[in-house]
Amino acid sequence: MASPREEPPAEPAAPAGVRLRCGRRTCALAAVALAAAAADAPARASGFLGWTFGAPALDPGTLAWTAAAACAVRAWLDGDAARTRGPLRAAVDVALRLALGVAWVLAAALLLELEVPRRRAVAAALAAALVVEGSMWLGARRPRAAALVLLGLGAGALSLQHLSRSAPLRDGPQARGGTGAPIVLVTLDTTRRDTLGCYGAGEGRTPHLDAFAARATRYGRAVTPSPHTHPAMASLLTGAPPLEHGSLAGAPFLDRSHATLAEHCSAHGYATAGFLDNPWLHGGFGLERGYAYVESSARPERIERWLDRRGGGPFLLHVHFFHAHGPYDAARAEAAAFAPPGAAAELVGEHVAARTIRAGEVPLHHGFAPADVDWMRAMQAAEVRRMDEDFGALVAALEARGLFDRAVVVVASDHGEEFGERGGLHHSHTLFGELVDVPLLVRAPGRAAGVDARPISLVDVHTLVTHAAGLPPLADARALDSASAQTPLVSVRVRQCGRHLLRATDGRFALHLRVTPGAASPERALYDLALDPAETTDVLASHPGIAEGLFGSERVQSALAALRALDERPVSRSAGAEVRADLRALGYAR
Repeated sequence: MASPREEPPAEPAAPAGVRLRCGRRTCALAAVALAAAAADAPARASGFLGWTFGAPALDPGTLAWTAAAACAVRAWLDGDAARTRGPLRAAVDVALRLALGVAWVLAAALLLELEVPRRRAVAAALAAALVVEGSMWLGARRPRAAALVLLGLGAGALSLQHLSRSAPLRDGPQARGGTGAPIVLVTLDTTRRDTLGCYGAGEGRTPHLDAFAARATRYGRAVTPSPHTHPAMASLLTGAPPLEHGSLAGAPFLDRSHATLAEHCSAHGYATAGFLDNPWLHGGFGLERGYAYVESSARPERIERWLDRRGGGPFLLHVHFFHAHGPYDAARAEAAAFAPPGAAAELVGEHVAARTIRAGEVPLHHGFAPADVDWMRAMQAAEVRRMDEDFGALVAALEARGLFDRAVVVVASDHGEEFGERGGLHHSHTLFGELVDVPLLVRAPGRAAGVDARPISLVDVHTLVTHAAGLPPLADARALDSASAQTPLVSVRVRQCGRHLLRATDGRFALHLRVTPGAASPERALYDLALDPAETTDVLASHPGIAEGLFGSERVQSALAALRALDERPVSRSAGAEVRADLRALGYAR
């Protein structure tokens, strides 16, 4: 008698808690990964998270769609009870869970506008996903061990975070034995001259900088040689113009043949420190050379700590404040002190990403109404006020230690910012006054306070500083005498939309040149700064002799020759991957 055919045992029904457990797992994954990503937010980056090599940027909608698709696939797989759970199914399941966790974390980061550079955010989300998946697997078998592992990982992450934020980028041996005066160089990133009260912004806007200006020499006609941070700062620190020191748009590296102010001071026995709150200054582009101590933060308490441990002797302290650079993230109460919040504030919000600002370089293509641009200007003014408070704390720290009165203290901006003057936003793309006119304040022992109306460039700051401190000037620095001060001051912007831009000013007139490679002669425009400080009316036809005099000057002809030579060689320098990520997060690298 044939035995009855044995039927395979039915699969047990999934317990009711399976779906709930899966939901908890996904939530835990997202929460831990989001915490890891948020903890790794050292830079002011927003509008970030684009793909690495020119693909479209990620956005919340794309990430939410990706996460939803991953959820649908997982639901379909989980609902297919007949599918055998083999190795391939298990691998697909784990991969989908990881992708789902990473997608949700990045979507949350974008929606919350967390300032996390792209590579770090992805790496942190993936690492957190792996940790949580492993912990869940271990927790199903050894709950206590899983708890200990998670606690250990959390403690380790917090420790590493604390160390990374408290440790300097460089802490080397300091020079000793110098005899000059201490030097404190304060540079203000992206700070227009007219945003400071002492330059006409209005009383109460920048009280600490205004109080300092009352005790210093205020230069009323200072200009930057470049509307971009790296070339401008390279000129300030070397005493050479951009077309000589070689830091140009597309190749922002300082050649080692040009010594920096820090290297010069160190060679004369100065302790040197740079608190450089901008990756252009500390990211391996050459401007950090000569500083024995370097931090990527310019917080006053960090600076005070270095002042207390530096020992005796002269020192060079360079503090670069980044506040006024986008993104703008100001409390509405602070911004409202400069412009009442209205419809523009509701539209733009209380956080303006750097990429949003930089996208406005093309005139009238940013899509913002004038009221929106005014609100952005108000938000930057609030950031300038915060910077002023930090500057006041720095001055108080120097005074408390008896250093302020015997130090050479210089305050300068690298360049300005455009808020719709030419129909655009941001900087580095024109050479008009809103970008090249900069504040310059110098205080030194025995130097009378007042206003100096001579035209002066950031290129000349090195000579001012070394002379006031009793140090010899750098070999590259040009002499600052009455004859050189009368020659035109030249600003350049290399390779802007296929052309080079050059501006030459004698303080009264400004000659603008657009140099097209291969063209017989540059296009010209002339502006009378006394009658037309906004540079809106071309007076070339009525003042041809003045234009010809500026055009024929030695500095302008030398710059034109350098631009022609520049067209014959390519630009092929690049930064490290981590620095590129930070710069791209600030809207620079593409």
